[in-house]
Amino acid sequence: MSILRTLLIVLLLANLLFPLVGRGLFGGSSGREPGRLAMQIDPQKIRVVPGGAEAKPAPPSEPAAKPDAAATPGVTTAPDTPAPDKNTTEKVATESNGADSAASRNKPEPPPQPERCIAVSGLTGEQVAALKAKLGGEDGLRLRDRAVEGSSWWVNLPPLPDRESAVRRAEEVRNQGVVGAFIIREESEHRNAVSLGLFKSEAAAQDFLRQLQKKGVTGARITARSVPGSRHTVDLRGPADRVGEVAELALAANSAARRDQCARW
Repeated sequence: MSILRTLLIVLLLANLLFPLVGRGLFGGSSGREPGRLAMQIDPQKIRVVPGGAEAKPAPPSEPAAKPDAAATPGVTTAPDTPAPDKNTTEKVATESNGADSAASRNKPEPPPQPERCIAVSGLTGEQVAALKAKLGGEDGLRLRDRAVEGSSWWVNLPPLPDRESAVRRAEEVRNQGVVGAFIIREESEHRNAVSLGLFKSEAAAQDFLRQLQKKGVTGARITARSVPGSRHTVDLRGPADRVGEVAELALAANSAARRDQCARW
């Protein structure tokens, strides 16, 4: 009974003392909100900032230094290569173009081909006209038509623009001593030409032309005139290779055509 009484007294005292300890009557911090705030705040560590001032941001951290190639064995770093200058690039390109142009100018020209003359005889007038049209005044190649059989050689002044001009030109050559000069009036390619003479051979026509030149008559020419069925001889003069090609073309046009001697011209 004494033990039970003692335990009961102890419990009663504990119940009485517990509220007093919670209110801080025996010292120490109270377990309420003001007590806890007092325990969390340390007045010695509080720093007052003046109004309007802002905290300065922390300085940025410096980038890590590049490893030194000399300090690291076995590591090689390539040196920085500067970008090419635009002006320097253009200058080099200009000099290169100039050198190419100078080289092309200094390139030796191929030597000219030797000239050659080939005559093809036995052609008809139509075949000669077709050959002239095919060549079309090709540079470096000269063609002369010599009608041989049934032909005549006409010395004349080329057609003038109108009849009045032809009359004046005919009067001029008459005053220079060419008595037989007259104007061609027929509708043809020779209309308004001035006829000076007609000959049976080319040699006679050439001799008459030289006489006209001595009298001061200029612009006269010799035109071969042939009758239907007459045969022509064509003289071809120019670069050797090209003359050979044209001669073969003329020979292929007529099986009766043949190579002949060129006349002097």
